[in-house]
Amino acid sequence: MRNKNSSLLKILIFYYGLIQFAHLIALIISAWQYHAQGTLSMLAPPPSGGWSQQATFFLIGLGAADALVALISVAFTVGYTFKISGTISLGRICLTASLFSALIFTLGTLPTGAWGENPLPYISMVILFTPVIALFFLLPDWIQ
Repeated sequence: MRNKNSSLLKILIFYYGLIQFAHLIALIISAWQYHAQGTLSMLAPPPSGGWSQQATFFLIGLGAADALVALISVAFTVGYTFKISGTISLGRICLTASLFSALIFTLGTLPTGAWGENPLPYISMVILFTPVIALFFLLPDWIQ
């Protein structure tokens, strides 16, 4: 994609900002749920035995990092919309962080059996994230 102002790019960036804003809200709700009930289940439905203490700490740490990335992603979306300088570099950073976070989340939760026991939420996450992967692969052409 050579056109920085193409409709597809605008749609994908808007979608990314929207999904990251929703992710940030969900992380806040999940943090409140953990604080109130001591469980993590909204964003990462557990396997039948529940999350181990180590997995819980892993998910909390990843969630904290994701919250920061989500904030930066929303800033990127706003910056792109209002054509603020440096936005493309910010987009590269937050999209790379988002992809690594998704990979780490998958590698940390898939072997637990949680995906097999709760297929709908996890498949939904994959489907919702797929346009973000497409946006990431369009990045190398943004500046050309």
